[in-house]
Amino acid sequence: MSLPVTSEVKPAANLDQVKPAASLDQVAKVEAPPESDKEVNWNKFKEARAAERKQFEEYKSRAQEKEAEATALKAALESIVNKPTQQSQQSNFGQYNEEESEDVRKRQKHSASKERPKNTLKD
Repeated sequence: MSLPVTSEVKPAANLDQVKPAASLDQVAKVEAPPESDKEVNWNKFKEARAAERKQFEEYKSRAQEKEAEATALKAALESIVNKPTQQSQQSNFGQYNEEESEDVRKRQKHSASKERPKNTLKD
């Protein structure tokens, strides 16, 4: 049971004159049932929540940027404040020498007291 093959092909009349049955927009409009009030409200609610989430993420990222900036500024300020100047370095150097000399003086007194004979009174 084979079908007879015909070699006849009929050309289309004029392609410009042929119109499609319906455009895609018209099909979408026809197929979509009208939305109820609940569906409209639900869609508005979802869109509002999506906008809120987006705004929250933007605020969150901006807060993180500001926190990083504040941390960097704080570190820079601390490094400037805690950076010893030449004058304070010299004064600290003098303090260390005074402490060492005081320590050395104490040791000398202690060793001198051990070497010195004790004065004992004999009757």
